[in-house]
Amino acid sequence: MTVDRIRRRLDRLAELTAAARVESISSTLDRVHAAMARGEYKAPALDPPPPDGASRRERETWRTIAHADARVMFLRDGRSDDLRAAYAMSDGDLWQTLTARDGVDLG
Repeated sequence: MTVDRIRRRLDRLAELTAAARVESISSTLDRVHAAMARGEYKAPALDPPPPDGASRRERETWRTIAHADARVMFLRDGRSDDLRAAYAMSDGDLWQTLTARDGVDLG
């Protein structure tokens, strides 16, 4: 078997693998979107903001996730003014707003 023939086989295998991955991701997204449309999908609750001693990366990551949750919550209802307010909130206030949406008891 020549090197060129092995390369062609590997290229075909890579194409098939990539196509299978895309199809798997696509079918998963389709199932999630269908569940959301039926009201059966519940997003996981957001963890509380990291403590003051947390690294900058941890705080920024939490804030990014919280902003994404706020976009989903407020833009789905067409409340863009609330979304602008969410960006201006402190971490604690933002967390309370987002968890109140899920009906979580904050104690």
